Amino acid sequence: MASSQSSTFPPIPFCATTPQESFRLLELTPDLVEVIESQRQVSSKRRKLWFKSSAPSSSTGRARSGAFQAIGGDVEKEGYLHLCTDEKIWAVKQVSTSNSVHVVRTMSAEEARRQETERRDRDEDGDLAMDEGDRHVNGDDVSGDPGKGFENGGVTAISQVKNILELIEVKPDEIEVERILRDEVPIFPDADTEDEVVPVSNHISKEDLFDNIPFPTNMITSTMKRLFVFGHKSSSTQAESIFPVPRMFIPSTTLLLKAWMQFTTQCTISGLKLDRNGGVDYHSLHQVLLEVAQSCISPSEAEVTLNVIMAILRRVAIRDDCADLEDPVFYVQADLDCRPFTDARLGTDDRTSLDPSATRDLVGRWLPTDLKPGSTPVSGLKLDTSGVLTVEAFLDGWTKLIPDSWAKECDVHAIVASVEGWEIGRNSQGKEVLKMSSDQGVGISSANHPEQAKAQPRKKGKWHEKFGAQRSAAVKK
Repeated sequence: MASSQSSTFPPIPFCATTPQESFRLLELTPDLVEVIESQRQVSSKRRKLWFKSSAPSSSTGRARSGAFQAIGGDVEKEGYLHLCTDEKIWAVKQVSTSNSVHVVRTMSAEEARRQETERRDRDEDGDLAMDEGDRHVNGDDVSGDPGKGFENGGVTAISQVKNILELIEVKPDEIEVERILRDEVPIFPDADTEDEVVPVSNHISKEDLFDNIPFPTNMITSTMKRLFVFGHKSSSTQAESIFPVPRMFIPSTTLLLKAWMQFTTQCTISGLKLDRNGGVDYHSLHQVLLEVAQSCISPSEAEVTLNVIMAILRRVAIRDDCADLEDPVFYVQADLDCRPFTDARLGTDDRTSLDPSATRDLVGRWLPTDLKPGSTPVSGLKLDTSGVLTVEAFLDGWTKLIPDSWAKECDVHAIVASVEGWEIGRNSQGKEVLKMSSDQGVGISSANHPEQAKAQPRKKGKWHEKFGAQRSAAVKK
């Protein structure tokens, strides 16, 4: 097939390569094109794009419910391909096109002559080739060298596209991201006080989660931070030591409380004040964490403790420019010989601050879980023989775990209202006491059955309006 250019322009041979390759054209939305084009020249700002399936991932084998609120179509169903960026997500839908779209590539003169020769060898019916009529009209000699006219190379079609991939924007649901993470990431219990064992069959890495959860990367990261997800690589058994990639876990509430107590105890010993004006410097924080690691019995215990502490610090750090705490590392070695707290951070004046309100309320919500009947409390608090604990004793235990300046705003009533399965009443002496409520089964099982806990009616009040989002996560702990 000749070019449609004027006669003064040499013809460009056009042919089709067989067999044809299979291609689909992806039609980008205008806003996505603008983002890509605006950052194309700056490598450090280029956005990554991920294709992910909403079908169950092969790494976990767990089924997922469709949870996408799409703008039209059936893209909320399972099994659809999704295109994800750091901030947005689109469902990919295949549609047919009536336009004749060819994917072409250039050919060298040698390749063009070779394909022309092969075409003539296959032509056994004596008919003219498609371009020979044009070449007769132009006065070209078609009876001689089959490669004549291909001196400048040519163009060959390697595929005819008959289907277009359209992008349909999907509104991501953060609640669904949390549900998937809780479903796929196992709970890591405290070995000293909880009967549960660390799961050995679920080897979920950070890469598994980001590759198989069809949601924006930033939303996955923020939800992992909110759930205190951390990495663990050490193992006491030879069978598990073959896994060099850290596995992701969600710490149990008891483990969170224990790690926080170890951290604050060492802060007191080292003279590090978490409520210091201007925050704490990285060097002092680094030293405290090293001392915590040295106080642990084994390297495996040190690794778990440090990573849970770091998960807590990531959650409550309030400085947006704290790269060491904001960057989703999720795993540090027991000797801290990796990020965070390395490179130029050590010995500098860089500092970080913890959110007093968030820290105070998290610790307060962890304490009731430590009071479960039959468990070994790590906080020192314990229900009496009648199954209650005075509010005064609870408040005293709570304030000991946070800086004095933060303890002034501790509100036991608000905390208890945010934790399922607990309520405040009065004993025979008229004192306010903390006790398990009639729906205590929900509170105890909520860590392992978040969907059941979510379905229960929640108590309303001042705490509900102020800390509703945080309470949702705490209930499932």
